[in-house]
Amino acid sequence: WLQWQPLFFIPSVAGFYLESIQSWWNSKKATKKIIPTAIYSLTFILLGASVLTTFILSSNPTIDAVNLYFNKEHIELGGVIVSLITFCGFVLFFIQHESFIQKWLGWLLQPFGVNSLTAYILHGIVIIFIAATIPISQSIILNTLAGIFAVGATLLLLKVPFITKILPR
Repeated sequence: WLQWQPLFFIPSVAGFYLESIQSWWNSKKATKKIIPTAIYSLTFILLGASVLTTFILSSNPTIDAVNLYFNKEHIELGGVIVSLITFCGFVLFFIQHESFIQKWLGWLLQPFGVNSLTAYILHGIVIIFIAATIPISQSIILNTLAGIFAVGATLLLLKVPFITKILPR
């Protein structure tokens, strides 16, 4: 049950030291073009491979070796590395496009970021409610609607003063 912890704690530690990491990052000449391009490329390739193996090739038994890196039941070293690369890609993207993201998605992302622990706890409750009330489905539409409901319900619950007083921030 501890296998997921690197996927949560390594980014948390990186977030805590983000300013120091950014200072170091900006002091390197190679970081101006080469490294971001490499990270973006790897992130794009890895996300594409994840989608490909999850939705298109999942019924193909020869793809099991690739699925090892995207397996949700057992986290291997390769899965941790893949997660860290994609995490770095998303961090770069969010930093480079911060003003655009803030303008268009700040209303959604800001409450989750400021109240991340509360949101994490609340989303677990919402997911349990969804699992208890909505039948399991392979429908992309139903699953997308359930996901939108989960995000919306969590956002609404974050705005309830009583809840934010009793749950940790």
